[in-house]
Amino acid sequence: MIVKIDDPNSHLLCVKALKEKKIVIIPTDTIYGFSGIVPDTEESILQIKKRCIEKKMIRLIAEPSDVSLYTDQKIPDVFLKKWPGALTLIVKSKEDGESVAIRCPAFEWLRTIIKEVGKPIFSTSVNISGKKYFTSIKEISKAFDKKVSLIIDAGELNTLPSTVLDLTYDQPLILRRGSVSV
Repeated sequence: MIVKIDDPNSHLLCVKALKEKKIVIIPTDTIYGFSGIVPDTEESILQIKKRCIEKKMIRLIAEPSDVSLYTDQKIPDVFLKKWPGALTLIVKSKEDGESVAIRCPAFEWLRTIIKEVGKPIFSTSVNISGKKYFTSIKEISKAFDKKVSLIIDAGELNTLPSTVLDLTYDQPLILRRGSVSV
């Protein structure tokens, strides 16, 4: 099902689908992403994308302060000041010490959804792994309409993905240059 973002029910439909552990395609403050509730939908998203399990997905959080729920690592203020925004930070997980990619998006519609779901949600570009990500709903629908429960249409999204910064080393390491400069 495709629903326009300005439909008054778009956010309610998205929250409902996510709480039911379904996969949705939603706009972010950068590009369209496959999303699902963490950790329950990881395998399903990876299957749709034909992506290997070793490639971790970004976890979107509702508020910058929520990062402390997932890591004990001290995040330098210079980077926290970029949130909400298109900066993904890779930190060490509280849970198992492994690295985890976290982002607090600037898109209020999306942050409201995350708050209402009550858990972080995965976000990964809408594409087949290794291919260019899709920017139009027409392309997205043709490729994935039958594989996801809901697609939220926000029109053409022709922006850069988030900048990815790894903070698990002694010095921050830029893994992907994107829409935020660091």
